Amino acid sequence: MSLQVRIQRRGTDLNIIPDKIGDAIVPGFVNALADFAFAAMYQNAPCRSGFLAMSISKEVHKDGFVIKPNASYAAFVEKGTSPHLISPLSASCLAFKSGTGETVFASFVFHPGTKPNPFVNRSANETRSHAAKIFDEVWKQEAK
Repeated sequence: MSLQVRIQRRGTDLNIIPDKIGDAIVPGFVNALADFAFAAMYQNAPCRSGFLAMSISKEVHKDGFVIKPNASYAAFVEKGTSPHLISPLSASCLAFKSGTGETVFASFVFHPGTKPNPFVNRSANETRSHAAKIFDEVWKQEAK
């Protein structure tokens, strides 16, 4: 699960840019868009402990980039979970603190599931909606 973007010269939008100008603009655009996408995903990541946001990585390539959370549970946050049974793997029982602070021992626990928090998808949509504005800013910067 990641936000992947590949910049291609297709259609009339990028083909009207002369090659010399395009060669200067595309890398700047890819970097600026990757920075925006990274910041969006970092801000959209839920921050219970901060580990999920801190696990986000950014890989920038010549014609695109990949932004992804590397926490092992990121997909469960993004897509949610259905109700499920939790049982001990290598012990005879589970131990945890209750809401009142008491230690509880149980042979299994029924988890009600979690609602999805599609922070990766939200970040992709934000990046997509700002891409034209970012391109204009890079274009103006390179035109100077």
